Amino acid sequence: MSLTAIAMLKLFWITFAGAEPGPLGLGCGVTAASDEEALALIERDVFSQFGRFEISSISPVERIEDLDQSHVVPNMRLFFQRGIWFP
Repeated sequence: MSLTAIAMLKLFWITFAGAEPGPLGLGCGVTAASDEEALALIERDVFSQFGRFEISSISPVERIEDLDQSHVVPNMRLFFQRGIWFP
């Protein structure tokens, strides 16, 4: 992957209706080039594992400090490459 491609990736936080309690109760973190790509990754990698949930919101993550510091941040996987980084 080129540096240009890496620079174009964005972090997104996605929340789901009816996912509490459960692994998606806090939401899901995704790195992708667009919100459409983030949703495609959710479809492929998350719904296949946890089942389908209605998406409540998708929003860009501006700062890691804005995420839940007690559970999300300590359990994040690599967020600087394309894919799911939480849960």
